[in-house]
Amino acid sequence: MYHNMQPKEAQSLVDSLVERRIPLIWEDDDVRRVLDPKLKLRSQVLLLLSTSTGKVATSDLLKWTGYRNRSYFEKLLRQMHGERLLELAIDKVQAQILPPGSAEAAEIMRMRSQ
Repeated sequence: MYHNMQPKEAQSLVDSLVERRIPLIWEDDDVRRVLDPKLKLRSQVLLLLSTSTGKVATSDLLKWTGYRNRSYFEKLLRQMHGERLLELAIDKVQAQILPPGSAEAAEIMRMRSQ
C-alpha cells in the first residue's frame, strides 16, 4: 500500500520473493558439494572457490568434488593458475579464486539458472 520504495525497487523485491531458487552448492559443516554432477571438474572447482571466503585447501577441493585422480586434479589446478582463474600457492596446498575465475563462475551460475 504505502511504502518508500520506487516501483522498480518494489518489483525487484517481489520478484526475489517469488523466484524459486535451487541451490547449486550444498554445504554442511566441513563438506561442500556441487549438486549438478554433470558439470565439468573445472566448473565445479570454480563454483566451490567462488562460494568460499579466502583461501581453500586443495585437499578440500579434491574431497568436495569427489574426484579420484589426484595427479590430474593438480594438473588442472596448475592450468587454471596459468589462465589466472585462481591463485595456487607455491606449495600447491591452497587455492583462491581470482577475478577472471569469479566472472567465469558467475557465468556458470547464470547459465545454470536459465
